[in-house]
Amino acid sequence: MAWQTVGTSNADMCEKLKDCGVLRDDAVYQAFCLTDRGDFCSGAVSCYHDRPFRNELVHLSAPHMYAMVLDALDLQPGQVETRTKTSISSVIA
Repeated sequence: MAWQTVGTSNADMCEKLKDCGVLRDDAVYQAFCLTDRGDFCSGAVSCYHDRPFRNELVHLSAPHMYAMVLDALDLQPGQVETRTKTSISSVIA
């Protein structure tokens, strides 16, 4: 894919995804910035690469997949209620 990026931090990953046109919606971009992907994968630098991340405890889809889904859902404030922090997409939404 043309937008595959390699970030070194959550902020770097978000900027690169925005620059590539993956994070188009400002609300989704802000949510990505506020939700550090490293919190879900023990801070491993490779979790900021735009590819799936997997270790013995977690499997995360590539960041662009979450961005595309959230953009397609066109969520409005108050439409999503999260009860746990077990899903990165729930936390971002």
